[in-house]
Amino acid sequence: MYAVPGATSFEISLNSELGVFLGVQEPDYSRDVVKVNVPVSTPAAEVEVFTISFEESGSEILMNIAWENTLVAVPISVQ
Repeated sequence: MYAVPGATSFEISLNSELGVFLGVQEPDYSRDVVKVNVPVSTPAAEVEVFTISFEESGSEILMNIAWENTLVAVPISVQ
């Protein structure tokens, strides 16, 4: 998984390539399984440590990515 952050939204991608440290080299973009744009919001309180958490939201799960004053909630559902 990797993210391309923006001021108002993040592009979150799930990639099937193994053994790649994305901080060092670019992923093979042809192996992206899914790519979504998710709006940026502000968490209720500042998050000091980068955190990924999951919460139920109706018929889907939200993968919450939070750090400092940034929150990105990625919806996950079964199709």
